[in-house]
Amino acid sequence: MAVVKDPVGYANLALDKIGQKAIASMSPPSTPTEIIVARNFDPVRRSVLRDGVWNFAKKRLVITRDATAPAFDYTDRYLLPNDFIRFLSINGESEIYQTRDYDLSEGYLLLNADNANSVNIRYIADITDVTKWDSLFADLFVLRLAQEISFSFARDESIIARLDKLVMKAEAKALGTDGQERPPKRIQRSKYLAARQRETSYPAWLVDSE
Repeated sequence: MAVVKDPVGYANLALDKIGQKAIASMSPPSTPTEIIVARNFDPVRRSVLRDGVWNFAKKRLVITRDATAPAFDYTDRYLLPNDFIRFLSINGESEIYQTRDYDLSEGYLLLNADNANSVNIRYIADITDVTKWDSLFADLFVLRLAQEISFSFARDESIIARLDKLVMKAEAKALGTDGQERPPKRIQRSKYLAARQRETSYPAWLVDSE
């Protein structure tokens, strides 16, 4: 894919996929095509970001305890950031295996944290600056946007079917490659606890301890 420096560039790549003419602007949109693309651009971006644990979109942040405690179940709540898309972990734990009990509710992280003033979180952020996007994420986004807007333009079912196949292929490639760039984490787990939980097998990167 050619280097793209603005959202309109990615919008036009999506329009290319369904045989539509390029647009000039999305802010503000003026033509019917611009309105359709602008209406779908942000929701598709957030959807694709939420679907993966994208390395380029990971953020670490210290969030502070809110003065109002949850009504029940948990003792403390912490306000999630405005660019929050997907929760990953607390205090450096792996998103694959976490020990903390928590809940997400109404824009807050709920915990039993003994009134801790703050907690460290990792999360997927809403990266709106397209120059920071990973190239495989960008490829997938273009196809997903084309797929979404195709129902407004394409009447040929073969175009929609082709997009479906391309999206599946791009999704597998992007998520697979992104995952390979994360080193395996060594996690100590109790054999006794594993037996209690009726776990019969472990991924290769899990190491048991007595």
